[in-house]
Amino acid sequence: MVATAGVKRHDSIHVETEINGIEFEANGTHTIDRGFTQMEIMLGITKECADKELNEVNVGEIMKIDLKEIAEVKIKPPALYTDASLLAAMETAGNDVYDNETEKKGIGTPATRASAIETLVSREYIIREKKKIIPTERGIKLVSILPKALKSPKTTASWEEGLQKLKGEK
Repeated sequence: MVATAGVKRHDSIHVETEINGIEFEANGTHTIDRGFTQMEIMLGITKECADKELNEVNVGEIMKIDLKEIAEVKIKPPALYTDASLLAAMETAGNDVYDNETEKKGIGTPATRASAIETLVSREYIIREKKKIIPTERGIKLVSILPKALKSPKTTASWEEGLQKLKGEK
């Protein structure tokens, strides 16, 4: 029944702005047709989620910001990798972007992952301190200038898929 209910349709808006030199982003959605999600809500499979509505804005428009509450939140950075945790992350990287037919492989092969880490160390992109792997300024700078697509597991997955196709053609 859910499969025949149709797709969910919604409008979305993405706003990027700058206030006193600080960049902000906001995203909003407005549901036009709940489609199959209406059936899932009725069947108790999922809960109804409220739309995150934003007023329509035009490029260059000056708006008044009404801040009712400003919260200071301290965010704990993610834990640094160790060799073992980085190897495990490399093994599963990008698995969520493969389709069901593609074998999940991660980054590299079991035989090449450790040497890839050693290459990063020898090129001074990372260092080891007390079993922790720490990015160097050089490594941080490299990552900051790389295009987003080159840092994406989707790119790795598509390259891997292409390599597998080439392998199959031989």
